Amino acid sequence: MDVNMKADVERKIEFKLGPATRDAFGKALLQLGQEDPELVVVDVDVSNSTRTEYFGKEFPDRFFHVGIAESNLVGIASGLAASGTHTWIASFACFMMCNVFDQLRMSGAFPKIPVKVAGSHSGISIGQDGPSQMGIEDVALAAALPGLAGVLPADGPSAEAATRALHEWEDPPTCVWGGPRFQSSILMTRCSTASPSAAPLRCEPAKRRIGSAGRADG
Repeated sequence: MDVNMKADVERKIEFKLGPATRDAFGKALLQLGQEDPELVVVDVDVSNSTRTEYFGKEFPDRFFHVGIAESNLVGIASGLAASGTHTWIASFACFMMCNVFDQLRMSGAFPKIPVKVAGSHSGISIGQDGPSQMGIEDVALAAALPGLAGVLPADGPSAEAATRALHEWEDPPTCVWGGPRFQSSILMTRCSTASPSAAPLRCEPAKRRIGSAGRADG
């Protein structure tokens, strides 16, 4: 491609750089914690990566750390949710679905326990950390669980809107996938929440764009 033509194309598809989806999720969770005294969060030694640490630092009495034990993560969270708390759990999407699929199936989906699931570093976007942490099948596994509603945010604004929408949705369970650790192009503007039974949230695209899952915007 001619150099001048390539530069012209790059200018036309340039997007404003916004926050990483995990950062937007963490900030949204913190805001929800300030609004909802019944919100509790459970994490598995990756709170600095999932950004649940934002919530944990401000609300240590409502933040539970279970170590490297994803199965216990779901069991504990299901018990908390069944007792009436508004419970969020977080880990890498790969660990969340591949390691604890049976626990989510038996302790979340089947009994309809209202646990809100957040999986960061979804797909192959984790890159240099290697295939053991890549959630190649994460969305497919989530889609196989009965009654589970899943959302794959495109950018920071939609991740924030999705977190709030799913927190307010009463029908259990729900999950939201975060993308890469990196900053993401802002693809959506003016996001508004709706019932996930129809559409979890509605966002107007910042510009016309080809839709995809994973780090396809960089």
